[in-house]
Amino acid sequence: MERTTLLTTYLATVVACLILIIGVTRFLRPGLIKFFERLIPDPEISKFFMKLVTLILFLGGFSAALNNSYVIERANWLTLSWDSVDQVQATMNAIFGILIAYSVVFLILEFFNRKFSK
Repeated sequence: MERTTLLTTYLATVVACLILIIGVTRFLRPGLIKFFERLIPDPEISKFFMKLVTLILFLGGFSAALNNSYVIERANWLTLSWDSVDQVQATMNAIFGILIAYSVVFLILEFFNRKFSK
């Protein structure tokens, strides 16, 4: 297998992971905007936290998308396919971990907001 084939597959998988990250971020965006607007009454601070969450999701997924596990010596189409799937799985695992951490933090913030706003 040629190095250009490996490079093309790697770059195509990174692009697919980026599309996946953007899709997940766009899917979560409306709910996060409403959550931050309700949690934080100041619109500028709310926008800041929304941008921060989006940036962390994007960078966490992107760093996992750059995960390189391709071995040129044993490369064939089967191993190349599995390596691409591993790269996508690493991206999804990173996004899932970030979302779980955010869910716990947001739950705690919501509890504090309800407790002290009464």
